[in-house]
Amino acid sequence: MVLYIPSVIFMTIVFTWVFDNTEGSILLAILLHTSFDVLVGPVGQLLPAPVVTGHGGALPMLISLGVTALLLVVFTRGRLGYRPEAAARELMARQYRA
Repeated sequence: MVLYIPSVIFMTIVFTWVFDNTEGSILLAILLHTSFDVLVGPVGQLLPAPVVTGHGGALPMLISLGVTALLLVVFTRGRLGYRPEAAARELMARQYRA
């Protein structure tokens, strides 16, 4: 649980950024999630057990996710690509078309 909870938080930040910057593409979020699932096994086998403290690749994955999430939060100033004004304009345009 000690490694799992932070990794879920970091993955949530990365997935949110991908979802927001692909205009709500569920397909790309699914592909990103699948790539994480597929990558965890080989990473655990590439590194010797003492390096990953016996958790099968969880520690290197946690560190890389943490760095990625931190960079996304810093460079997007915590907004992760969410643009409420663009969403409001799109909603207004849809209402006028109907």
